[in-house]
Amino acid sequence: MKPEWVWNLTHQAHSLGIPVFMKEDLLPIMGEAQMVQEFPPAFYRVLEEQKT
Repeated sequence: MKPEWVWNLTHQAHSLGIPVFMKEDLLPIMGEAQMVQEFPPAFYRVLEEQKT
């Protein structure tokens, strides 16, 4: 897989408001600094609810 393909998909997802979570399999291809690991907003809401 080429990094350009990953970035193309990432940009497409972000333009549609979709979070991107790159699995660690992509680490050798993308490098640690380029990894994107986002969660949907509902995930963070659940985490906050669990704290209370």
